[in-house]
Amino acid sequence: MAAPQAKTDTENAFNAANIALTKIPQFKHWGGDEAVLGAVRAAEGRGFKADNMIGVGIGGSDSALSEFKKPNPTGFYATVITSPKCRGEETSELMYTWIKDGKEPPLVTLTTGMLATRDNVGEMREKMGLASAR
Repeated sequence: MAAPQAKTDTENAFNAANIALTKIPQFKHWGGDEAVLGAVRAAEGRGFKADNMIGVGIGGSDSALSEFKKPNPTGFYATVITSPKCRGEETSELMYTWIKDGKEPPLVTLTTGMLATRDNVGEMREKMGLASAR
């Protein structure tokens, strides 16, 4: 089943998830990943409850943090907070060396992360050196 997603933002994820939910209405449980917020909103619009979804985002974005601040849990269960050092500093160094010296970076570069939920997001952000747990 094709549910193309042009971009990984919430609106495009919403549109792609709406197609999938229309084509396969028998799904009772739904999971997602990087653009999960759009999928969560689409599923909510079709009557899915938070306890029937497990949405896990990647990146620990402000959108994810805002979702955890809502008074009641949603289908957005967690985010994997990725290492800013790997995603930013190391990527910049690899790109600089490629441009300056012609040394192509590895085709695959893996990064690490920590799973943060509404219950432990402060602690995980502190462990990643991003913010105080307070």
